[in-house]
Amino acid sequence: MRDELLKTFLALMNARGEVILPASGLSMYPYILPEDECRFVPIAGRIRPGQIGLFVSAEGVLTSHRFHRAETGNEGERYCLRGDGNFVMDVPVGREQVIGVLSELKRNGKIISERRLARRLWSRWSVRFPKLLSITARASELRARRETAGTAEGGRQDASSNRFLDPSGGQASRRL
Repeated sequence: MRDELLKTFLALMNARGEVILPASGLSMYPYILPEDECRFVPIAGRIRPGQIGLFVSAEGVLTSHRFHRAETGNEGERYCLRGDGNFVMDVPVGREQVIGVLSELKRNGKIISERRLARRLWSRWSVRFPKLLSITARASELRARRETAGTAEGGRQDASSNRFLDPSGGQASRRL
């Protein structure tokens, strides 16, 4: 499943030069909100700390989180990423698992470029001052609880997952 998902999205990126996906979930809250339309482009050179990478996790989940650092070990270079709304880093991924990086998103019909000063500053600060992310993680957790309170199922949204919406309108098991 993981390899098929990776091949599909890499082929889409190669054919179109971009991948556009709607987001749901709160793992990148408040930087990316549910239903934001995210535009990912191929990586130009090396991924830089603070950039948002679109990758397929070892579990076969399509995910988009912030790049913090690269580590080199027995398995070669591995990327350490973390959702702004998460308390912990993801399991490191290899370069071959990264499909692209976020270039812009559309929120309520308005295009928000990653080149905007406020976005660049947030990206730098979130990597340089990781304690800042613990605040957003707590806010994400509280928002998830508030949004799911009183549901018929009495369920609780997992604040660490940020899922892409299935194009058919259903919810896919792929995190953003």
